[in-house]
Amino acid sequence: MKTEIETKTKKMGKELSFKVKSPVNFISFLKRFKSIEKGLLLDLTPDSLRAESHSPDRGIIKNSFIELDSILEGKVPVDLIKIGIFNIIKVIDLFKHFEDSDELFIQLTYEEIGGENIGTSLRFVSPNLKFKMKCAGMDLFTYVSPSQFDNIASSISSSKGIEFSFPREHFNKLNSLCSFDSGEERLQISIRNKEINFIGESFEFLLGAISEDSNHDFSFYKNRFSTIDEENSNFIMGSDKLLISSVETNTKVIIGRVQ
Repeated sequence: MKTEIETKTKKMGKELSFKVKSPVNFISFLKRFKSIEKGLLLDLTPDSLRAESHSPDRGIIKNSFIELDSILEGKVPVDLIKIGIFNIIKVIDLFKHFEDSDELFIQLTYEEIGGENIGTSLRFVSPNLKFKMKCAGMDLFTYVSPSQFDNIASSISSSKGIEFSFPREHFNKLNSLCSFDSGEERLQISIRNKEINFIGESFEFLLGAISEDSNHDFSFYKNRFSTIDEENSNFIMGSDKLLISSVETNTKVIIGRVQ
């Protein structure tokens, strides 16, 4: 089986073949989005694999990308191929059926539709197992380009009221505290007397202190906190949105304020 890219006309589309260099990195990337929506739209470029997911009301938007050569071996001959995934969990679970010692390949078939390169099917191929998966249509997704997302993030940064660091070890603790509250209760970030507190229905957690002496509050639905990855992160509180940027990966989350 070829380990290099293979580009060929196949019926109405073209086929690319990639060797999976790191299933672990691939799975970790997909897991970033599974708590937001079942489906996922991937942007495959010559340099990276990018994804953006958001809730129907856009109260939460998550964007991340990973360098292509950290997950796949091969080349992309066009600027962008959009690949729709019906169910993220099923793709993640699919990897469990391949042996760790297997050479695993992904074969992508794509077509030019409406002036764009759109994925139509994915085949996962190892010496002992072949699995074919149909790609989701673009009509199932609302596309947010990298520039559109960056514009939203920049507007939050420019209107920021306060900025602070959130250590990775506190994510699990705060998520556990949120589980004591019932329903879609709000989680409030309250900054008073240079102290950062996260306040739920039944708890008040002191995160730490800041040097700036000012008062700030930001409330959002607590279930959206669980969509943030457990990584050292930077929080920026804007006028109506909260921007969370991981300092470990290329991942950003935008959460809308709830009045």
